[in-house]
Amino acid sequence: MNVQAKAIPASATEVRAMGRVTAWPEDVPFNPRILSAWDDSLLRLRDERGVERIINLEKVPLPANRSSGGPFDHGLTLGQFPHWLDVARAHLALSLNEYSGHDALDTAINGLNHVLRFFAWCVEQRVYKLSALRPQDLEEFAVALRPHGWFSALSVPERLDQIVERAGKDTHILNSIVSVKNRVCSVSPDALSREMGFVITSREFPVGFREAMAALTGYPPHRSRKATKSREGWSESSFKNCFTALNRLAHLPDALDRLDFEPFPNARKHARQSGGRPDGRTRNLPIEEAAKLLGLALKWIYERSDGVVELMNVWRDALGEARYRWCSAEDIQIFATQRLREAYPAIQAKYGLPGQLTGAVRAGGGEGDTSVVELIQDLQTAAMIIVGINQGRRKNEVLGEGSRPWGLYLGCMLPSDPFVDAHELDIYIEKTWRNWMRMSTNKLTVDAIRVLERLRLAIYPQEKEDSGLSAEELRRRKLFVFPTFRVLLGEDIAPYQYAFGNHSVRFFKEAGVGEEARRSHSFRRFFALIYVYRWEHPLLQALSEYLCHMDMESTRVYVTDPSMREEAERIEKVYRLRADCFPFEELTEAQRQYADDLLRAMLTSTSAGGPMARRVRQWVKRLARRVEFADADLDEALAAVRSSVDRRGYMPTSFRHGACWASGDRMARRARCGSGGKLHREQADIGICSTCPFHSTSEAFLRNVEQEAMELEAQAKATVDAVEREATLRASRRLLELIDLERELMARYRPLNQPASPGRTTS
Repeated sequence: MNVQAKAIPASATEVRAMGRVTAWPEDVPFNPRILSAWDDSLLRLRDERGVERIINLEKVPLPANRSSGGPFDHGLTLGQFPHWLDVARAHLALSLNEYSGHDALDTAINGLNHVLRFFAWCVEQRVYKLSALRPQDLEEFAVALRPHGWFSALSVPERLDQIVERAGKDTHILNSIVSVKNRVCSVSPDALSREMGFVITSREFPVGFREAMAALTGYPPHRSRKATKSREGWSESSFKNCFTALNRLAHLPDALDRLDFEPFPNARKHARQSGGRPDGRTRNLPIEEAAKLLGLALKWIYERSDGVVELMNVWRDALGEARYRWCSAEDIQIFATQRLREAYPAIQAKYGLPGQLTGAVRAGGGEGDTSVVELIQDLQTAAMIIVGINQGRRKNEVLGEGSRPWGLYLGCMLPSDPFVDAHELDIYIEKTWRNWMRMSTNKLTVDAIRVLERLRLAIYPQEKEDSGLSAEELRRRKLFVFPTFRVLLGEDIAPYQYAFGNHSVRFFKEAGVGEEARRSHSFRRFFALIYVYRWEHPLLQALSEYLCHMDMESTRVYVTDPSMREEAERIEKVYRLRADCFPFEELTEAQRQYADDLLRAMLTSTSAGGPMARRVRQWVKRLARRVEFADADLDEALAAVRSSVDRRGYMPTSFRHGACWASGDRMARRARCGSGGKLHREQADIGICSTCPFHSTSEAFLRNVEQEAMELEAQAKATVDAVEREATLRASRRLLELIDLERELMARYRPLNQPASPGRTTS
């Protein structure tokens, strides 16, 4: 870097900041989480729990640069660079407006920390304005970050060694950095940051530095579980987060000191090029272990859940009775525990609950001992596994652990049809949408959530009568909670929350699945893996929408990741090996029933059409040698058509736009999607299938195509590219034309049980 060209004298470092006003500047994005005015010396922020957090930007330390030819001695702060104070405020506000998730403030502050350290790097390079930097300077900076991030760029290990050496010679420096409490030596992050010339947190103190400073005092060091492994380089995610934060310096308002270019346009690509540790991907869940977990989860939901709910009722009733007999909490608990122990043998025998009950809250510690709360946690683990796999959702979307304001709640299942037992799940999407959405559920998910709701109502029976609550109030009634005796006594305190990392140990041990597989994200990956393997031509777009990814690249990881493909190929081998155990007869019977339903629609409905429908009617004509059929002849006609269908090898496969009756490679010669002696159903769409001799449709299928045409029309209106707009409109018009043609063909044929019009003799 040509620092001489950018170096400025000390007298010129007082760069004028933008005008100081109490109101937030119009060209700087404001965020309601920020509580302070623009010219406040303290940056005051409100976190997710409503607690105020304060950052004193003016006191943020910056390094001296006299040793590298600069004008500054030790003791700089960000307050001496008012133009960068404005940059820091605006950067934080911009970050908060970009993030809307639960941890938006933590993410924004993490980005601000990267910027503050970048200021420190600039001062060391004798650069005092961001606008003076050029692309080659940032390229040099990216190299300086390797491999340990800021530890490398700011020479942190060397600085720490110098501080240890100086502290050994100067007691005043030592006492300003360390303190001894309860005969344990601790290092002050604020004091060390001032010595270093930039912010360094306690979790970044290398273990060796803690031990060296403690040795100077003669006391053992304070042990931190989050201490940094100083020899471990940054991960790709760490590089990406840093580059993303610095890119934001190019998006600031023109009135501020800003970068004139975006230094890392593709942050992910630059992170990979930096040689960071590849981000560790979640281990795939082997099919055998998934089978063990699902088998035990189903046992808990369908066999044991009633017993757990019954125990909850016994516990609550016993506490209610005891509170009128005794005053002390200890006596109340003793009475309730005795009642539970008396009731457990009968409940255990009836529902097959495990272990010996020793208490309500915790087991006695012996092998096989259990408690009511531990049984509740095992049941909740079962529900987490079933929902996680069937819905493909992330852990916190299901559980809402900690202070996260989401997770499954009482009433989260909403009926989707007034006549059918079908439901939608109201669930929060954490990483992409950052909002609530409704998604379809299957019966396993519905039954698992109903068990959790019964458990919640056993804890809070009064909630059964609640009505008229707002959506926000309903979503606070989380399902993954468990009670204490104080909660069941009606005290106004919050219940404890289920945490997968702590409360799933017993379940996995009972299932015989190793600790290494106890990762909640494995369930989401397992769903994607089975989806990709199950279908011959899986639609990644459908999988991407179900997983709520924002782009297809995120979804392709499930196909391109080597470990993912390895497990998928292994599952295929296991599947082929055990094919004789697969319920092919049941699947074939279901497909045959579907075929009968479609054939019946072709013979009786005016809302069925397509080339296959015409062929069916021709078979009936040739069979009966007449046009009109009496109602009583319908079953006979259906049986005759089914015989013809079976003889020719037709079997329907459902698509969004209709049903394809082609099956087997022998039909590839006449099918519209056939080539090379093979059917290529991945090409299926309304355009290619509508004139195929093996295609049938109905009004319901056509409504799907009509919706697709409307979506294309809306997409055309939203685009600004004239060529794209015209191509999209052309595709939409083509679909609508095909729909009209299909409905015209439907209108030509009457159902067999409808009288013919006078004079009409053909079908």
